[in-house]
Amino acid sequence: MGEEKKLILLEDKLKDIVAVEKLWSSKDHLFLACSGGVDSVVLAHLLRAAGFSFELLHCNFNLRGEESMRDEFFVRKLAEELNVAVFVKSFDTKTEMVLLGMGVQEAARKLRYDWFSEMINSKKEKGVNALLLTAHHLNDQAETIAMNFFR
Repeated sequence: MGEEKKLILLEDKLKDIVAVEKLWSSKDHLFLACSGGVDSVVLAHLLRAAGFSFELLHCNFNLRGEESMRDEFFVRKLAEELNVAVFVKSFDTKTEMVLLGMGVQEAARKLRYDWFSEMINSKKEKGVNALLLTAHHLNDQAETIAMNFFR
């Protein structure tokens, strides 16, 4: 089966799941958390191909020097390619870790979801229902379950 045919099948599957599960409606505002990794980039392309309207949210935690900047640049270019808005938040994660008394992963998660909440609330204040979409593969989910278990 050709790649284009596979993409069309994925688009149709996404539309079906959204409709059957009533995940969102055309009135909802969608934000996609986009790291620049495969999971979120594929979801961005699928959303665009399926005709959904959305905006990208990208966090730059400034933990990996030039690599962090390359990720941000990549997400900005992706937004341009898909013709969607992108919002980028830059964090001083190392300082926040100390202030919060948390490890790097835990602090980054808190910073990320606090900002995502702010973005969602800014839409809700205008009477718009906003939803956050995240893309995860099975290993991400297993990691989260393990982290919560050990916490």
